[in-house]
Amino acid sequence: MQAVGLEHPVIEVSMEYKLSSFKFSPEVSRPDKHHVIKMVNSIRSKCPSDSNFTGQFDLVNGLYSGEVKVLFSKGTFLVSATGSNISELMRTLLNTLEDQIVAWKSVRFDQPETFINYSDFLARESATGS
Repeated sequence: MQAVGLEHPVIEVSMEYKLSSFKFSPEVSRPDKHHVIKMVNSIRSKCPSDSNFTGQFDLVNGLYSGEVKVLFSKGTFLVSATGSNISELMRTLLNTLEDQIVAWKSVRFDQPETFINYSDFLARESATGS
């Protein structure tokens, strides 16, 4: 007699961030908004599992500016930058965010503080030469 395996339904949960999590000035085009969301989604798997992303993006006099904040139970990542186009802006933001993620990964299991602002953490590390 052959055992019959139980089949479990597969439930797919999407953690993608939507436009509603971010604020955009009216001058930012729809394709640029979608580029922002696509880029944020590309990095979210590297962040803590309980991360919540928010952001603000503006286009003034042909210059893009943006800020992304990642809030999680043990800290926050905060990045801001400007760029001549949305791709340049997002590249700068994500590179800086990656630096903060690396810092988080280096201390997450022996984190001395209960909550760390990793933007400030990296600034302190740079100032002390660590």
